[in-house]
Amino acid sequence: MKEAELFKFNSLELEQIHILKPNIRAVVGTNPRVEWYSLVELPERRQVTLEIFTRPEELLRSYDIGDARNFIIQHPLDDGDYLLRVSVADLAKEIVYRSRLHQFSVNPAIANENRINCPLPWGYLRMGSYNANPCCYLRRGTLFPYNSHLPNDPFNSPGMMAVREELLGGRDTYCSPTCSHMQVHQGKDLEEVFKQTYRDVYTDPSVYQRAMRAFVRGHLHLDGPLSMRLGVGSACNHECIFCHEIHQNPWEQDEATYEMIERLYLGTLQEMELVGGEPLLAVKGLISRMDAVREKLPYFRFIVLTNGALLHKYFDIFKDWDDLILYVSLNAGTRKTYEKVHLRDDFDRVCENLKSIRKIREAEGKKTFLRLSFVYLRMNYKEIPGYIELCRELGANRVGVKAMIYLPMSTVDPAETILPGDPEVEELQEMRKLLAERCREYGIGFEMKMPGDEKL
Repeated sequence: MKEAELFKFNSLELEQIHILKPNIRAVVGTNPRVEWYSLVELPERRQVTLEIFTRPEELLRSYDIGDARNFIIQHPLDDGDYLLRVSVADLAKEIVYRSRLHQFSVNPAIANENRINCPLPWGYLRMGSYNANPCCYLRRGTLFPYNSHLPNDPFNSPGMMAVREELLGGRDTYCSPTCSHMQVHQGKDLEEVFKQTYRDVYTDPSVYQRAMRAFVRGHLHLDGPLSMRLGVGSACNHECIFCHEIHQNPWEQDEATYEMIERLYLGTLQEMELVGGEPLLAVKGLISRMDAVREKLPYFRFIVLTNGALLHKYFDIFKDWDDLILYVSLNAGTRKTYEKVHLRDDFDRVCENLKSIRKIREAEGKKTFLRLSFVYLRMNYKEIPGYIELCRELGANRVGVKAMIYLPMSTVDPAETILPGDPEVEELQEMRKLLAERCREYGIGFEMKMPGDEKL
């Protein structure tokens, strides 16, 4: 191919200027973002190539980037100095325009001085019907869409990499101001932050170490998530009065999404959290695949967020899953109040299901972790002490109790909300002290949040 002429400007007589001008926009981690522009009009039919050198004639990597003017170097770079060059090929005239070699350095230790130390975008993926996000605490309206029928990777979508890049640069562009990670991890050792966040992930040690190193060094393009929260459908068999989910015209996760997860993430994924609606209404398409996945992955755990009313239909399947966590929404201590909150008379069925699933799995030598959750409002908060006794009877490992946050999409009477400053709060605080001590005696993990502790 012919080489294009280099241009020289009269005002810069001592320097020869190339037609193409590359620039490293940000080196906040080990995946710099490259931008480039041209001093002349380029041909319409062109191919852009980005080259990374360790020294002038030692090519490290080359990327065909189409016609992109903004590109993240996908392979993480080690600490050190590098050279960058952008080339544009005129496909019609066989002419190549090349930039000069642009020098830059990679040193994550310097970048880490300003970063926001949230590890969720480096190990966690939440997938719904049409979007895939790194957490639930993004600014309102921030959604990163995906299409499982296209050859893309939701964990490394432009949106996900942009979140990582902004956090590494110390900017909360996409983050909700109420997110606890914005404050709680600042100033702490990065490895310790990662271990604290993913301490419950039962994982392959080599996968875990790679993921932690990617977080510490600030990789933008990653192998895949350690943990996934997967919405399998929006239909629900209950109508809890405080629920803000819309169950009309329910959707169900399609087969292409399951195929994509199996194709892209089996090398890293260590646990999957199944949510709905009621996930046990829509999980059939996933069950057969998960049985195959379970045989391939020695370290894998399932988490199911459920109301528990349909568990009996899956006893034969769940008894074989090695590591199972059930998060069960049981928002009353009595059958009568349960029916008022859930609008279903399933209290006895749920209690029997929870006793049975533990008994069946214990007979198979399998571990079951049971967490029960209780959302309190004026009509049920006095049942919390009796609820703790019920949790002990059901064999709960952990109990979570929190105040209802009223949302207009729910059907509950707003007057049922207990707010900070209401007279019931003092009673709830005394209740929390007594129940925390009782749960310690029972060997049950216990957390109870006061009104106002959680914000949207």
